[in-house]
Amino acid sequence: MAVETTTAFSGPYTANGATTTFGFTFIAKAADEIGVLLRDSDGVDSVVSTSAYTVTLNANGTGSVVFTTAPATGNSVYIYSDVSFQQSIDFEDGTGWKAAPVNEVSDRAALRDIYLKNRSDRSLVVPY
Repeated sequence: MAVETTTAFSGPYTANGATTTFGFTFIAKAADEIGVLLRDSDGVDSVVSTSAYTVTLNANGTGSVVFTTAPATGNSVYIYSDVSFQQSIDFEDGTGWKAAPVNEVSDRAALRDIYLKNRSDRSLVVPY
C-alpha cells in the first residue's frame, strides 16, 4: 500500500463527556503504534494509558480510538502516530523477490519519516 498522507496526528477533538469513539485519518501499521493525548482546559497535556482505549484499524491503515470511559467535557483529544523504529523484516539471500515485504519496509520507512517530520516541524529551529 502506498502511504498517501503526510500527517502524523488527528485532532484536536473536543470531548463532551459522552463520545467514546474518535477517528484518525493518518496511516498506522499496527494498533500499538497509536498514542492518545488529552489536553485539559488549563492546557495541561497527559498521555492516555493504552488500557483506557482500544484501537480499530481499517484495511487502509486509518481507524478509530474507542475509550472505555468518555473523556471529560472540555478536554481536547489528540490521536497521534507513535511508530515503531524496529526493523523486523529480513530478506533471505537467493530467494525469489516478492513485492509485499519490500512494500512493507518502504511503507514503514515512510511512516517513520512522517513521524519525524511532524516532530521537527513542532521544534525550535536555530540558524546555521
